Amino acid sequence: MRLEGRALHVGVEIWFRAGLRCRGDVALSLSKVASTGGFDRATAARGLAALERVGLVRVERGVGRAPRVTLLETDPAGEEEAPESSSRQRHIRTWATK
Repeated sequence: MRLEGRALHVGVEIWFRAGLRCRGDVALSLSKVASTGGFDRATAARGLAALERVGLVRVERGVGRAPRVTLLETDPAGEEEAPESSSRQRHIRTWATK
């Protein structure tokens, strides 16, 4: 899977915030993400849209509100995982969605 632009930076920030809250969804301030990453808000919005397009997150948008972002489970087609990494990833996904 190939992501464009700052999608990786935005994705890491979403994962970090979800981990802090031990939840699979977060309200994401694009301005804060942009200032943390050193880019502008429009770039953060494009990164979030790229993550949504490839099916890594689901985004609920409201007028005047921070987008609510939900991490989605994925199963990369054609990629084999080592047994220890798959159980670790399963644990992380479970932990992040509690």
